[in-house]
Amino acid sequence: MKKILILTFSLLVLSAQGQKLKDKLNEKASALSDKASGNSGSTSAGATAPLTANQYEMIEPFSKAAKLWITNMTNGVAESPVFFEPTNFMKEFERNEKGIVTSFNSGGTMNPDFGEFPKSFLDYHRDKQIFFIQGCCFILNVYKSPIKTTEDVDKIITNDNVFERILCLGKEDAKSLTLVKAKDLIKNYLTEVQKGIDAINASKANAEAELRAKFSIKDKKLKSLAIESSNETISYKESVNYTIIATLEDGSIIKAGEGGQGFKDDYSIEVTGMIGGDATSLYNGFYATPSDKITLKVTSKYHPGKTASKVFKMKYDIVEFTGPGLFKFSSQAGQSPYNGISSRVEVKQVKNSNTGETMMEYRIFNMSGTKPEFAFKCKPETNVDFNIGARNHVLEVDGVGKNGYDGGDLKIIVDPSVTEAYNFTYSVKGARGQRGKAGDGKPGRDGKVETVKQKVSW
Repeated sequence: MKKILILTFSLLVLSAQGQKLKDKLNEKASALSDKASGNSGSTSAGATAPLTANQYEMIEPFSKAAKLWITNMTNGVAESPVFFEPTNFMKEFERNEKGIVTSFNSGGTMNPDFGEFPKSFLDYHRDKQIFFIQGCCFILNVYKSPIKTTEDVDKIITNDNVFERILCLGKEDAKSLTLVKAKDLIKNYLTEVQKGIDAINASKANAEAELRAKFSIKDKKLKSLAIESSNETISYKESVNYTIIATLEDGSIIKAGEGGQGFKDDYSIEVTGMIGGDATSLYNGFYATPSDKITLKVTSKYHPGKTASKVFKMKYDIVEFTGPGLFKFSSQAGQSPYNGISSRVEVKQVKNSNTGETMMEYRIFNMSGTKPEFAFKCKPETNVDFNIGARNHVLEVDGVGKNGYDGGDLKIIVDPSVTEAYNFTYSVKGARGQRGKAGDGKPGRDGKVETVKQKVSW
């Protein structure tokens, strides 16, 4: 019996020693891997960058990292970090001629928020914001309200879920994070990096002051104003550039706009003939133009009575849309659930006051809306294709798939003025059910369509 006990004890000792040896070997292998990749297990490779460094400097170690550690926040504390392939998060780095990373792909293109000295990266829709700070990468869902100041941090980061994920160069950096520590790090960074932004803005302000002294019409004797443009017409989805020509009493000329060094904010700029529009360069997305022309008027802010005007006629060409003679529009919910948005389309027959030709004018509203989402004219035979069908589920799930989203309802109001045949097509289809390995979801319902003949609302 005694021999058996001794033998058992010896086996236990050997087993414990073997496990310790295995742990040491694993730690050594992990350390060698970190060293080879340039990532220390306790202090990240990017930790030496000061908080005054901009995002171009902070992102550099991530662009070259061979490994990363990923974690999420739960109850205000970072979860155990997991090894993560950098290419799963960041890929297709764009660098400028100086070799600086200026954008990258992370489920969408991320661009710097301030080109000269960025403090974060944002996606196109400003829904996602990414901070690279001393070896940590904070990926935040901000939903069009990006963090700009230290005060914004507490307003926007209200819980763990705001962090989509956190990536770190060093494993220990990830393990030691808490919600409070992450917020403090972002706050401190915003405070310090603002000094660099302020310095650049001050330099730009000085440079602009010098240019304004030379090229502004303020405090100068103005003889006349004129507007020049290579375009006499405007089509939908087309920008038209123009230049304001200021002639001074001494005969010298200052141009503001395309090809000039002057300043358009020296002038009051008024655009009439369409709803909306941008006075910097005339642009008609799909705005109503009842008079079939757009008038641009500029007035000097410093010389009462000095004005100039120019008229641009609407050219009802079809641009940008695929297919022969096709206007294509869609109205779907931007966020889940992705149902088609119930809509109202109003059609009226009108004349082009510039040419006298018969046109169809369409205005497309959300069902109960009073302001059109789109307003445009086209020839009767032009195909206007309107899609308020539901969006399909993209992912397949392990269980039973969710039911499909519903198509939007459509009401078409045809004004009594309409005597010509018009070409309006639409889709109100419900989406297929989500695919699931245990069964697909049920399809969504198709939208209802109603056509009535009555006066339009405008």
